[in-house]
Amino acid sequence: NQGGPDGQYWIGAFSAWRNTAILRVNTEPIRGDVFWLRTDDDLGDSRVVGVNVETTTKDSFGTLGLMYFEIIDEQRFGWEGMRVASLRGADIKVPGIENLKLFGEFVMERGESDFSGRENDGNAWYVEANYRFVDLPWTPTFFYRYAHFSGDEAGTNDNEEYRGLFFTIFKRDWDTWYQGEVGGEFHLFNQNQVTQMAKLKVSPHPAWSLGMWYYTHDLDTPQYFGTPVTDTDWSEEVNLGVEYFPDDRLYTYWGFAWSTPHQGAVDAFGGRDDTLIIEMFISYTYR
Repeated sequence: NQGGPDGQYWIGAFSAWRNTAILRVNTEPIRGDVFWLRTDDDLGDSRVVGVNVETTTKDSFGTLGLMYFEIIDEQRFGWEGMRVASLRGADIKVPGIENLKLFGEFVMERGESDFSGRENDGNAWYVEANYRFVDLPWTPTFFYRYAHFSGDEAGTNDNEEYRGLFFTIFKRDWDTWYQGEVGGEFHLFNQNQVTQMAKLKVSPHPAWSLGMWYYTHDLDTPQYFGTPVTDTDWSEEVNLGVEYFPDDRLYTYWGFAWSTPHQGAVDAFGGRDDTLIIEMFISYTYR
């Protein structure tokens, strides 16, 4: 339960760093960061050192990036000793298709786990495309994403289960970290997870938007945090959301989520009841 002492289960642990040291080098068409970071206690009081390199071509082509970091100290989750490398692309433009954008990332987790002594061998990746229909009323945008987070395989000495580490609540939208208000935020947490998402968003007014998400969730390996299951088919889910943002300070979200369990979830939890969630989120930025 990240953020439990602060009463923050849903919006998560504090994502701000306790302290940082960052050296930034900005050139064209490449920029870079060398960083030392320390988290809040909610994320294990972790110390992280690493380097990030990315292009500065977002407007003309999109952004390509490489990052490598090591967790040199951590007190809660057994992340100490982990080495992480990633290759990513964002806002990639496709020649000849003006309103199409592509996104993707591949991440490797290696190094020995501090708690178990096992070598990490986890991988995760996703690909996403979105297309904006600029000539239609309300300028609808359609999104599709396939995301894969490896699970621990039986009978090996290594730990193949990818573990989601430090996060942000929002990046591009609600679904860019935890995928699904039920399956993503309460059950799977970007571990041993295979999720497909189809999303449609429309903007009837510049100050508000409507969104509908459909997810299918599966497990990568037939176990749920070490509990064996007979089927990797986990659940399907529908989310609906209304966003209101009259200015750059106030943001509100009203959402509804429905999820129905499939055999993997039934094996893990012992029930077949659907899950319904109604939620509201309000954020105000002071200056």
